Amino acid sequence: MIRSMTGYGRAQGELEGRTLIVEVKSVNHRYKDINVRLPRRYNSLEHRIRELLGEKLDRGRLDLSLNSREGELAPAVPEINVPLVDRYHEMIVQLRERYGLQEQMTAFQLLSLPDVIVYQEKELNPAEEWPVLERLIHCAMEELDDMRLKEGGSLLADIESRLREMKARLKEIEARSPLVVTQCHDRLSERLAEMTKGIEIDPIRLAQELAFFADRCDISEEIVRLRSHMDQFAQVLNQESPLGRKLDFILQEMHREINTIGSKASDSEIALRVVEFKTDLERLREQVQNIE
Repeated sequence: MIRSMTGYGRAQGELEGRTLIVEVKSVNHRYKDINVRLPRRYNSLEHRIRELLGEKLDRGRLDLSLNSREGELAPAVPEINVPLVDRYHEMIVQLRERYGLQEQMTAFQLLSLPDVIVYQEKELNPAEEWPVLERLIHCAMEELDDMRLKEGGSLLADIESRLREMKARLKEIEARSPLVVTQCHDRLSERLAEMTKGIEIDPIRLAQELAFFADRCDISEEIVRLRSHMDQFAQVLNQESPLGRKLDFILQEMHREINTIGSKASDSEIALRVVEFKTDLERLREQVQNIE
């Protein structure tokens, strides 16, 4: 089944009073490109997260972000910055002695001074938090994969439609291809007749040369190879992902054959079909760029 490289997934869960939210989104990219954004306290898990995502992605750009929202049971515990309070107290004593001040500072006033109260964030325990985070990543990736499969189905329908149109155009080219050889033979005969007026030429040798040059206008082999590539392309579409690189390679071979047909066949009708074929081929290439 075709998978698009574009998708989005989200999952959230609770852990010790915090809400963890995992979001993943993917877009098309020629290679595998994984980007992870985490709160600082989760940096130690980045390598494990990258390994997990790498197992689920063949190519494309994948961005994962993790947000942690504090609930009623905040993991950060308030503590007194005792060295700072001691310094504040020393300064207060100095002011009293220097200026003869009598005012007394209450504990509440001390606590309200800058940076007296500090919050020590609870250290991350990977053994406890990783199973929850891993489950959320799996859930988000499943949602992303569902979206990619759905969009892949739309891509498949469009690709198959374009492929049918291209086969119809190739059939028209094939139907006209015998005329190309005949026309080439006739044109060469006329030109040679004009150029060799009054000159005796071996008719057998002349016939051989005409046949040789006319054969160079024959596009039957290119048509056979192009049809074979198109059949192979259709077969790959029914294979399991990833198949984007295979399809892209086959498109290159198709482009090579249709170019040769256009250069060998000096016929206006075939030239028109070749242009139309190339237009569909380019649109097909754009679609394939979105397939994993």
